[in-house]
Amino acid sequence: MRPAWLSAIASNSVRTVNLLPADERLDSDPLPPVITAMRGLAPGEVLRIRHKWEPQPFYDLWRRMGGFTWWAEQRGPDEWWIWVRRLPT
Repeated sequence: MRPAWLSAIASNSVRTVNLLPADERLDSDPLPPVITAMRGLAPGEVLRIRHKWEPQPFYDLWRRMGGFTWWAEQRGPDEWWIWVRRLPT
């Protein structure tokens, strides 16, 4: 079930990192653009990551970073949307 914070956001206020083109080429590390975008989030802001796979390895890193919550949903056979929210202070 979608978390309440995700249902409450306006779609035009969400930043997006689209990793799908790089996923197809397998030519770059997906982590740097994601971390850069996450660091740019203000408290309460949300980032949507489009990725070919559910990024389980990211979750461990995000837990260690602290200050974020996330939720993932599979949108198609080769597309996941991962929503990351910087926790309000």
